[in-house]
Amino acid sequence: MKTHLYVFLIISFLVFPIVSLSAAGGGEQAEENSGMAGYLDIEGLPEFQPVELAEGEKLKVTATTSIIGDVVKNIAGDNVDLEILMERGANPHSYEPTPENVVRLDESHIVFVNGLFLEEAVMETLEAVNPRYVVAVSAGIDVDHDEHDEHDDHDDHDDHDEHDEHDEHDEHDEHDEHDEHDEHDEHDEHDDHDDDHDHHDHDHAGGDPHFWMNPEFVIRWTENIEAALSAVDPANGDEYSRRGGEYRDSLHRVSEEIREGVDRIPAESRKFVSDHVVLGHFADEYGLEVAGTVIPSTSDQSEPSAREISSLVEEIRSEGISLIVLGETAGRGLVDLTRSVAQEAGTQVNVVRVLSGSLAAPGEEGDTYLEFIELNARRIIEGLSTVE
Repeated sequence: MKTHLYVFLIISFLVFPIVSLSAAGGGEQAEENSGMAGYLDIEGLPEFQPVELAEGEKLKVTATTSIIGDVVKNIAGDNVDLEILMERGANPHSYEPTPENVVRLDESHIVFVNGLFLEEAVMETLEAVNPRYVVAVSAGIDVDHDEHDEHDDHDDHDDHDEHDEHDEHDEHDEHDEHDEHDEHDEHDEHDDHDDDHDHHDHDHAGGDPHFWMNPEFVIRWTENIEAALSAVDPANGDEYSRRGGEYRDSLHRVSEEIREGVDRIPAESRKFVSDHVVLGHFADEYGLEVAGTVIPSTSDQSEPSAREISSLVEEIRSEGISLIVLGETAGRGLVDLTRSVAQEAGTQVNVVRVLSGSLAAPGEEGDTYLEFIELNARRIIEGLSTVE
Protein backbone atom coordinates (compact mmCIF):
# COMPACT_ATOMS: atom_id res chain seq x y z
CA MET A 1 0.00 0.00 0.00
CA LYS A 2 1.05 3.60 -0.55
CA THR A 3 1.05 4.18 3.23
CA HIS A 4 3.57 1.40 3.75
CA LEU A 5 5.80 2.76 0.99
CA TYR A 6 5.55 6.22 2.50
CA VAL A 7 6.61 4.99 5.95
CA PHE A 8 9.44 2.93 4.50
CA LEU A 9 10.78 5.86 2.52
CA ILE A 10 10.70 8.19 5.50
CA ILE A 11 12.53 5.68 7.68
CA SER A 12 15.09 5.12 4.93
CA PHE A 13 15.56 8.85 4.55
CA LEU A 14 16.19 9.32 8.26
CA VAL A 15 18.64 6.48 8.75
CA PHE A 16 20.43 6.20 5.42
CA PRO A 17 24.05 7.27 5.91
CA ILE A 18 25.51 10.21 4.04
CA VAL A 19 27.65 8.75 1.31
CA SER A 20 31.01 9.92 0.07
CA LEU A 21 31.90 10.39 -3.58
CA SER A 22 33.79 7.11 -3.72
CA ALA A 23 31.23 5.09 -1.81
CA ALA A 24 28.29 6.32 -3.83
CA GLY A 25 30.01 5.54 -7.08
CA GLY A 26 29.46 1.82 -6.60
CA GLY A 27 27.32 -0.66 -4.74
CA GLU A 28 23.92 -2.13 -5.33
CA GLN A 29 21.93 0.99 -4.51
CA ALA A 30 23.89 3.13 -6.96
CA GLU A 31 23.42 0.49 -9.64
CA GLU A 32 19.67 0.33 -9.05
CA ASN A 33 19.22 4.08 -9.46
CA SER A 34 19.96 4.60 -13.13
CA GLY A 35 21.99 7.75 -13.62
CA MET A 36 23.00 8.16 -9.97
CA ALA A 37 26.63 8.37 -11.05
CA GLY A 38 25.64 11.38 -13.14
CA TYR A 39 24.55 13.07 -9.95
CA LEU A 40 27.78 12.35 -8.13
CA ASP A 41 29.92 13.51 -11.02
CA ILE A 42 29.11 15.13 -14.35
CA GLU A 43 30.98 12.90 -16.75
CA GLY A 44 27.98 11.89 -18.82
CA LEU A 45 24.33 10.93 -19.08
CA PRO A 46 22.87 7.54 -18.15
CA GLU A 47 21.78 5.06 -20.81
CA PHE A 48 18.09 5.74 -21.35
CA GLN A 49 15.26 3.43 -22.33
CA PRO A 50 11.78 4.65 -23.32
CA VAL A 51 9.22 4.64 -20.51
CA GLU A 52 5.91 2.92 -21.16
CA LEU A 53 3.12 5.37 -20.38
CA ALA A 54 -0.57 4.60 -20.16
CA GLU A 55 -2.94 6.44 -22.47
CA GLY A 56 -3.19 10.04 -21.27
CA GLU A 57 -0.36 9.58 -18.77
CA LYS A 58 2.46 12.12 -18.78
CA LEU A 59 6.09 11.62 -17.98
CA LYS A 60 6.60 12.36 -14.27
CA VAL A 61 9.55 14.76 -14.04
CA THR A 62 11.06 16.37 -10.94
CA ALA A 63 13.61 19.18 -10.83
CA THR A 64 15.49 19.97 -7.64
CA THR A 65 15.81 23.77 -7.90
CA SER A 66 13.59 26.50 -9.29
CA ILE A 67 16.34 27.37 -11.77
CA ILE A 68 16.59 23.85 -13.16
CA GLY A 69 12.81 23.62 -13.12
CA ASP A 70 12.41 26.74 -15.25
CA VAL A 71 14.87 25.48 -17.86
CA VAL A 72 13.13 22.09 -17.93
CA LYS A 73 9.73 23.79 -18.31
CA ASN A 74 10.95 25.77 -21.32
CA ILE A 75 11.85 22.52 -23.08
CA ALA A 76 9.19 20.14 -21.77
CA GLY A 77 6.23 22.49 -22.02
CA ASP A 78 2.96 20.80 -21.10
CA ASN A 79 4.11 17.38 -22.29
CA VAL A 80 5.27 16.32 -18.82
CA ASP A 81 4.01 16.39 -15.25
CA LEU A 82 6.71 18.66 -13.79
CA GLU A 83 7.23 19.27 -10.09
CA ILE A 84 9.96 21.46 -8.60
CA LEU A 85 11.32 20.21 -5.30
CA MET A 86 12.52 23.46 -3.71
CA GLU A 87 10.30 26.48 -3.25
CA ARG A 88 11.43 29.87 -4.50
CA GLY A 89 13.99 31.40 -2.17
CA ALA A 90 15.28 28.06 -0.89
CA ASN A 91 19.03 27.56 -0.51
CA PRO A 92 20.04 24.42 -2.46
CA HIS A 93 23.03 23.86 -0.17
CA SER A 94 20.87 23.43 2.93
CA TYR A 95 17.40 22.43 1.68
CA GLU A 96 15.96 19.42 3.51
CA PRO A 97 13.42 17.34 1.53
CA THR A 98 9.94 17.09 2.99
CA PRO A 99 8.11 13.75 3.35
CA GLU A 100 6.07 14.68 0.27
CA ASN A 101 9.31 15.33 -1.62
CA VAL A 102 10.54 11.84 -0.74
CA VAL A 103 7.46 10.18 -2.21
CA ARG A 104 7.60 12.36 -5.33
CA LEU A 105 11.26 11.52 -5.95
CA ASP A 106 10.53 7.81 -5.64
CA GLU A 107 7.68 8.00 -8.15
CA SER A 108 9.53 10.11 -10.74
CA HIS A 109 10.52 8.86 -14.15
CA ILE A 110 13.29 11.49 -14.33
CA VAL A 111 14.83 13.61 -11.58
CA PHE A 112 16.91 16.50 -12.91
CA VAL A 113 19.66 17.63 -10.53
CA ASN A 114 22.55 20.05 -10.86
CA GLY A 115 25.42 17.66 -10.12
CA LEU A 116 28.64 17.99 -8.11
CA PHE A 117 26.76 17.69 -4.80
CA LEU A 118 25.13 21.12 -5.03
CA GLU A 119 21.94 19.82 -3.41
CA GLU A 120 23.81 18.59 -0.34
CA ALA A 121 20.90 17.45 1.81
CA VAL A 122 18.95 15.98 -1.13
CA MET A 123 21.67 13.48 -2.02
CA GLU A 124 20.85 11.20 0.90
CA THR A 125 17.24 11.02 -0.19
CA LEU A 126 18.15 10.26 -3.79
CA GLU A 127 20.22 7.33 -2.56
CA ALA A 128 17.36 6.01 -0.43
CA VAL A 129 14.60 6.15 -3.05
CA ASN A 130 14.34 4.73 -6.54
CA PRO A 131 13.47 7.15 -9.35
CA ARG A 132 13.83 5.69 -12.84
CA TYR A 133 16.57 8.10 -13.90
CA VAL A 134 18.63 10.73 -12.07
CA VAL A 135 20.09 13.15 -14.60
CA ALA A 136 22.74 15.76 -13.85
CA VAL A 137 21.88 18.65 -16.15
CA SER A 138 25.53 19.75 -15.94
CA ALA A 139 26.81 16.48 -17.44
CA GLY A 140 29.59 17.05 -19.94
CA ILE A 141 30.64 20.47 -18.66
CA ASP A 142 34.40 20.69 -18.26
CA VAL A 143 34.79 22.13 -14.75
CA ASP A 144 38.49 22.69 -15.39
CA HIS A 145 37.97 24.44 -18.71
CA ASP A 146 39.23 27.75 -17.40
CA GLU A 147 41.15 26.58 -14.33
CA HIS A 148 39.64 29.52 -12.46
CA ASP A 149 40.58 30.08 -8.87
CA GLU A 150 39.12 33.07 -7.11
CA HIS A 151 42.38 33.69 -5.24
CA ASP A 152 45.09 32.77 -7.74
CA ASP A 153 46.13 36.32 -8.58
CA HIS A 154 47.03 36.95 -4.96
CA ASP A 155 49.03 33.79 -4.32
CA ASP A 156 52.54 34.66 -3.21
CA HIS A 157 53.73 31.06 -3.19
CA ASP A 158 54.35 30.27 -6.85
CA ASP A 159 57.34 28.08 -6.02
CA HIS A 160 55.23 25.50 -4.21
CA ASP A 161 53.63 22.32 -5.47
CA GLU A 162 51.89 22.74 -8.81
CA HIS A 163 48.54 21.97 -7.20
CA ASP A 164 48.81 24.97 -4.89
CA GLU A 165 47.63 27.32 -7.61
CA HIS A 166 44.25 25.61 -7.52
CA ASP A 167 43.90 25.82 -3.75
CA GLU A 168 41.54 28.63 -2.92
CA HIS A 169 42.94 28.83 0.58
CA ASP A 170 46.60 29.50 -0.32
CA GLU A 171 46.48 33.24 0.16
CA HIS A 172 45.39 32.79 3.75
CA ASP A 173 47.88 30.07 4.72
CA GLU A 174 51.01 31.29 6.47
CA HIS A 175 52.52 27.83 6.68
CA ASP A 176 52.83 26.58 3.08
CA GLU A 177 56.31 25.25 3.79
CA HIS A 178 54.81 22.53 5.97
CA ASP A 179 53.49 19.22 4.74
CA GLU A 180 50.16 19.67 2.92
CA HIS A 181 48.45 17.55 5.53
CA ASP A 182 49.65 19.61 8.47
CA GLU A 183 47.04 22.29 7.94
CA HIS A 184 44.33 19.71 8.56
CA ASP A 185 45.89 18.32 11.74
CA GLU A 186 43.90 19.53 14.70
CA HIS A 187 46.99 19.10 16.87
CA ASP A 188 49.31 21.21 14.71
CA GLU A 189 50.52 24.13 16.80
CA HIS A 190 50.31 26.39 13.75
CA ASP A 191 46.69 25.57 12.90
CA ASP A 192 44.26 28.13 14.26
CA HIS A 193 41.21 26.68 12.51
CA ASP A 194 38.65 25.02 14.76
CA ASP A 195 37.43 21.79 13.18
CA ASP A 196 33.85 22.85 13.81
CA HIS A 197 34.35 25.76 11.41
CA ASP A 198 36.42 24.05 8.77
CA HIS A 199 35.03 25.01 5.38
CA HIS A 200 36.59 21.93 3.80
CA ASP A 201 33.75 19.92 5.34
CA HIS A 202 31.29 21.59 3.00
CA ASP A 203 33.33 22.04 -0.17
CA HIS A 204 31.96 20.33 -3.27
CA ALA A 205 34.13 17.53 -4.61
CA GLY A 206 35.08 18.08 -8.23
CA GLY A 207 34.79 21.86 -8.48
CA ASP A 208 32.39 24.79 -8.43
CA PRO A 209 28.81 23.52 -8.96
CA HIS A 210 27.24 26.94 -9.69
CA PHE A 211 27.04 26.35 -13.44
CA TRP A 212 23.84 28.37 -13.93
CA MET A 213 25.78 31.57 -13.27
CA ASN A 214 27.15 31.14 -16.80
CA PRO A 215 24.39 31.03 -19.45
CA GLU A 216 26.80 29.32 -21.84
CA PHE A 217 26.76 26.37 -19.43
CA VAL A 218 22.96 26.47 -19.27
CA ILE A 219 22.99 25.95 -23.02
CA ARG A 220 24.61 22.59 -22.25
CA TRP A 221 21.86 22.00 -19.70
CA THR A 222 19.25 22.39 -22.43
CA GLU A 223 21.01 19.84 -24.61
CA ASN A 224 21.11 17.31 -21.76
CA ILE A 225 17.49 17.92 -20.78
CA GLU A 226 16.34 17.63 -24.38
CA ALA A 227 18.31 14.41 -24.87
CA ALA A 228 16.91 12.84 -21.69
CA LEU A 229 13.29 13.76 -22.38
CA SER A 230 13.46 12.69 -26.02
CA ALA A 231 15.03 9.32 -25.15
CA VAL A 232 12.58 8.48 -22.37
CA ASP A 233 9.52 9.96 -24.13
CA PRO A 234 10.31 9.63 -27.87
CA ALA A 235 6.68 10.27 -28.87
CA ASN A 236 7.19 13.94 -27.98
CA GLY A 237 10.81 14.15 -29.10
CA ASP A 238 10.15 16.60 -31.94
CA GLU A 239 8.47 19.06 -29.59
CA TYR A 240 11.30 18.83 -27.06
CA SER A 241 13.79 19.48 -29.85
CA ARG A 242 11.88 22.48 -31.20
CA ARG A 243 11.51 24.12 -27.79
CA GLY A 244 15.11 23.37 -26.90
CA GLY A 245 16.36 25.11 -30.03
CA GLU A 246 14.19 28.18 -29.43
CA TYR A 247 15.34 28.46 -25.82
CA ARG A 248 19.00 28.13 -26.79
CA ASP A 249 18.56 31.05 -29.19
CA SER A 250 17.34 33.16 -26.25
CA LEU A 251 20.28 32.08 -24.10
CA HIS A 252 22.77 32.99 -26.84
CA ARG A 253 21.17 36.43 -27.14
CA VAL A 254 21.35 37.11 -23.40
CA SER A 255 24.94 35.90 -23.22
CA GLU A 256 26.04 38.27 -25.97
CA GLU A 257 24.27 41.19 -24.29
CA ILE A 258 26.15 40.47 -21.06
CA ARG A 259 29.44 40.29 -22.94
CA GLU A 260 28.79 43.66 -24.57
CA GLY A 261 27.96 45.20 -21.19
CA VAL A 262 31.14 43.92 -19.56
CA ASP A 263 33.24 45.11 -22.50
CA ARG A 264 32.24 48.68 -21.64
CA ILE A 265 33.80 48.41 -18.16
CA PRO A 266 37.43 49.64 -17.96
CA ALA A 267 39.82 46.71 -17.61
CA GLU A 268 41.18 48.02 -14.31
CA SER A 269 37.67 48.09 -12.79
CA ARG A 270 36.66 44.48 -13.38
CA LYS A 271 37.52 43.03 -9.95
CA PHE A 272 35.02 42.26 -7.22
CA VAL A 273 34.55 40.07 -4.13
CA SER A 274 31.70 37.58 -3.66
CA ASP A 275 30.13 36.09 -0.55
CA HIS A 276 31.35 32.56 -1.37
CA VAL A 277 32.77 30.72 -4.38
CA VAL A 278 29.72 31.16 -6.59
CA LEU A 279 30.51 33.59 -9.44
CA GLY A 280 33.70 32.09 -10.84
CA HIS A 281 32.02 30.63 -13.93
CA PHE A 282 30.33 33.97 -14.66
CA ALA A 283 33.56 35.92 -14.20
CA ASP A 284 35.61 33.54 -16.35
CA GLU A 285 33.13 33.66 -19.21
CA TYR A 286 32.93 37.44 -19.42
CA GLY A 287 36.44 38.60 -18.52
CA LEU A 288 35.87 39.62 -14.90
CA GLU A 289 37.89 38.68 -11.82
CA VAL A 290 36.65 37.45 -8.46
CA ALA A 291 39.50 38.73 -6.30
CA GLY A 292 38.33 37.03 -3.12
CA THR A 293 35.40 35.55 -1.22
CA VAL A 294 34.01 36.08 2.26
CA ILE A 295 33.70 32.30 2.60
CA PRO A 296 36.52 30.60 0.65
CA SER A 297 34.33 27.60 -0.18
CA THR A 298 31.85 26.50 -2.84
CA SER A 299 29.25 26.06 -0.08
CA ASP A 300 27.82 29.00 1.82
CA GLN A 301 27.25 26.68 4.78
CA SER A 302 30.95 26.89 5.70
CA GLU A 303 32.53 29.40 8.06
CA PRO A 304 35.76 31.35 7.47
CA SER A 305 38.40 31.83 10.13
CA ALA A 306 39.22 35.20 11.66
CA ARG A 307 42.56 35.10 9.86
CA GLU A 308 40.87 34.58 6.49
CA ILE A 309 38.52 37.51 7.08
CA SER A 310 41.39 39.76 8.13
CA SER A 311 43.35 38.78 5.03
CA LEU A 312 40.34 39.48 2.80
CA VAL A 313 39.85 42.94 4.30
CA GLU A 314 43.49 43.79 3.66
CA GLU A 315 43.18 42.49 0.10
CA ILE A 316 40.13 44.65 -0.59
CA ARG A 317 42.01 47.70 0.67
CA SER A 318 45.25 46.98 -1.19
CA GLU A 319 43.51 46.16 -4.48
CA GLY A 320 41.11 49.08 -4.26
CA ILE A 321 38.09 46.80 -4.67
CA SER A 322 34.80 48.64 -4.25
CA LEU A 323 32.20 45.92 -4.88
CA ILE A 324 31.11 42.87 -2.89
CA VAL A 325 28.40 40.69 -4.42
CA LEU A 326 26.03 39.01 -1.95
CA GLY A 327 23.49 36.33 -2.85
CA GLU A 328 19.82 36.71 -1.93
CA THR A 329 19.65 33.17 -0.50
CA ALA A 330 22.56 33.78 1.88
CA GLY A 331 21.76 33.11 5.53
CA ARG A 332 21.61 35.91 8.08
CA GLY A 333 25.06 35.06 9.40
CA LEU A 334 26.68 35.40 5.98
CA VAL A 335 24.76 38.61 5.25
CA ASP A 336 25.97 40.19 8.50
CA LEU A 337 29.53 38.98 7.96
CA THR A 338 29.63 40.32 4.40
CA ARG A 339 28.37 43.73 5.46
CA SER A 340 30.89 43.75 8.31
CA VAL A 341 33.73 43.05 5.86
CA ALA A 342 32.56 45.89 3.62
CA GLN A 343 32.34 48.29 6.55
CA GLU A 344 35.76 47.36 7.89
CA ALA A 345 37.38 47.57 4.45
CA GLY A 346 36.24 51.13 3.85
CA THR A 347 33.37 53.47 3.08
CA GLN A 348 33.86 53.11 -0.69
CA VAL A 349 33.00 49.40 -0.64
CA ASN A 350 29.43 48.73 -1.76
CA VAL A 351 27.45 45.52 -1.27
CA VAL A 352 25.21 44.53 -4.20
CA ARG A 353 22.59 41.81 -3.83
CA VAL A 354 22.08 39.29 -6.63
CA LEU A 355 19.92 36.23 -7.05
CA SER A 356 21.95 33.11 -6.44
CA GLY A 357 20.48 29.68 -5.69
CA SER A 358 16.87 30.41 -6.58
CA LEU A 359 14.67 32.36 -8.94
CA ALA A 360 12.74 35.32 -7.58
CA ALA A 361 9.16 34.90 -6.37
CA PRO A 362 6.56 34.69 -9.16
CA GLY A 363 5.76 38.15 -10.50
CA GLU A 364 9.03 39.67 -9.30
CA GLU A 365 11.97 40.56 -11.52
CA GLY A 366 14.13 37.49 -11.96
CA ASP A 367 11.32 34.92 -11.77
CA THR A 368 12.58 33.12 -14.89
CA TYR A 369 16.13 32.03 -15.60
CA LEU A 370 16.54 34.50 -18.47
CA GLU A 371 15.46 37.37 -16.21
CA PHE A 372 17.57 35.94 -13.36
CA ILE A 373 20.85 36.08 -15.30
CA GLU A 374 20.01 39.42 -16.95
CA LEU A 375 19.25 40.97 -13.56
CA ASN A 376 22.42 39.64 -11.95
CA ALA A 377 24.60 40.75 -14.84
CA ARG A 378 23.08 44.23 -14.83
CA ARG A 379 23.64 44.68 -11.10
CA ILE A 380 27.25 43.51 -11.27
CA ILE A 381 28.02 45.61 -14.36
CA GLU A 382 26.42 48.69 -12.81
CA GLY A 383 28.28 48.08 -9.55
CA LEU A 384 31.62 47.91 -11.35
CA SER A 385 30.80 50.78 -13.68
CA THR A 386 30.20 53.19 -10.79
CA VAL A 387 33.70 52.65 -9.40
CA GLU A 388 35.36 56.05 -8.94
